[in-house]
Amino acid sequence: MKGSASLLLRLGNTNTAEIVQSALLPEILGFQSPRSKVSLERIHESLLLEIRADDVSSLRAVLNSYLRWIQCAEETVRILSKRMPRVDKDATVDQ
Repeated sequence: MKGSASLLLRLGNTNTAEIVQSALLPEILGFQSPRSKVSLERIHESLLLEIRADDVSSLRAVLNSYLRWIQCAEETVRILSKRMPRVDKDATVDQ
């Protein structure tokens, strides 16, 4: 039995979506199971996660992994953005 899932995940802003996509890119490019295929596309502040698998068990495993990685990356961005001061691109540093 084949299975597939498509999820549109809204991450709140474009910057967060870009960072989360970049964090997952090595996993997508470096490892593709023979039993499943994954694609991740950024659409403004959202990520479109598409998974196709040969069986429901593989679909469930891949889906759980990617959702957890996305949650972890998003939480990391949220925590760090609260702790890191915002930097103005035009600001200068006095020495």
